[in-house]
Amino acid sequence: MPSIERRQILWILAGVTALGLPVALLCFGSLPALFPTSLRALDADWEPYADRSQRRLPDTACGLTELRATHGAPCEPARPSVVERAEVTFPTPPTFPPSELKGTLHLPQGLPGPRPAVVLLHGSGPQDRHGRAPGELVRAYDQPLAVLDALAADLARRGLVVLQYDKRSCVTCYPQLRKVNFSQFSFEYFLEDAHAAVDYLAGRPEVDGRAIVVVGHSQGATFGLHVAEADDRVLAAAMLAGFSGTFRDTVIGQLEGLAAQRMRQGDLIQGAAIKAQAATMALCMDRINTVHDPDDRCMGGGVTLAALYEYEVLNRRTLHLVGSLDKPLFFLSGTLDLNVPPAELARFRQAAQGRDAEFHLISGIGHGLTDLHHPPSPPEIDPRVLDALGAFLGSVSAPEPPELPVE
Repeated sequence: MPSIERRQILWILAGVTALGLPVALLCFGSLPALFPTSLRALDADWEPYADRSQRRLPDTACGLTELRATHGAPCEPARPSVVERAEVTFPTPPTFPPSELKGTLHLPQGLPGPRPAVVLLHGSGPQDRHGRAPGELVRAYDQPLAVLDALAADLARRGLVVLQYDKRSCVTCYPQLRKVNFSQFSFEYFLEDAHAAVDYLAGRPEVDGRAIVVVGHSQGATFGLHVAEADDRVLAAAMLAGFSGTFRDTVIGQLEGLAAQRMRQGDLIQGAAIKAQAATMALCMDRINTVHDPDDRCMGGGVTLAALYEYEVLNRRTLHLVGSLDKPLFFLSGTLDLNVPPAELARFRQAAQGRDAEFHLISGIGHGLTDLHHPPSPPEIDPRVLDALGAFLGSVSAPEPPELPVE
């Protein structure tokens, strides 16, 4: 073979190597992205606990999920004969469409009334009354989990009237929103709607208007605290996977936490991409701390910086509320929650020193309140979550029935 041909072959081999090595390295570096986030590594970061040491338990009064068969008899669990469901609507302040919200009312039957009641508050996003979630940062579910449906069914079985409703921002629930300019939208409207839901429940003949509880999931957990502060009819508040800080810190923390976990697993490519996404969102959100255009919609989804600023001001009061509310409070999170990490629960626990509060960090539970180590199919809320919440409500004193006038 002539020498010129050997040189050509060497050049070809060198070129293939030069081109192929980066491709091979890229393929090799992409392999970790094919593996899911390690739940075992996340779980190892946190020690589960149940802390009820600060609770002020009732002496003689029955809990919200209990009743007395006769005067002077011991308290017994309320066991409705059946739970009826009714489709309802109730008015909201006319500041932004729609003028009324649609929902489902769960009415336990066969119990002496009126009964205590619960308002369920949604997580973030344009959710309907069911609170469906397709998954969370660390896992996708095999089918959506209707978080609020599961909570409503369990609480109603415990003898509580329960209201779940379609969120004001749910365009599929309220078609008229398709023609609405969302530049005038405010997160405060969600708080107004929660107050309207309490008003509606308090006016129902089946409900004891002195005994209403707000139970919120994720974003709704924070709103629940503000509702409890402003309304004496709200006896207690329960925060499920709620966050303690601002929306900005929560969203950026979610992405940075996921990026760190991916990198810890060797997934440098996806980790870097998520970290870049977090940096981009931070650039947008940080504008509210400087001179900014209130109509700027860098967040996407039609949300303006004016609305985001108002929401941040509201969230900055959350920990103060926890430390000042003189009502029973319930906090629950999961060791596998990367959307709202367990560190948030620790902040609530610190802020609630001296308050009537209890705290639960449950092993293997994610943001959707389901067991991610042994996911059921279809997905469902873990029984440990329902039992802890039910026990809390059973320990909150129900108002004594009003004395009948003497004839």
